[in-house]
Amino acid sequence: MNLFDSSSVIVLCGEKKLDKLLEGWTINMAYYELGNAVWKQFSIHKKITKSEAEKVLDTLAEAFKRLKKPKNEDAWKL
Repeated sequence: MNLFDSSSVIVLCGEKKLDKLLEGWTINMAYYELGNAVWKQFSIHKKITKSEAEKVLDTLAEAFKRLKKPKNEDAWKL
């Protein structure tokens, strides 16, 4: 079992390795961390435009939705 944090999700999406990513798991907190990472690139670092940020965030959110996540009551069983 692979457990991916937000950084791993970003890297694997960027490398277009979605098959590997979608075989794994993540935690719900990663959703917020993904949003924060995109926000930083747009608002603080000025590396991407608002349009690019929205597109990246949509892509990451879609990937996140497809990842397996533990239910709250199962979190300690991982």
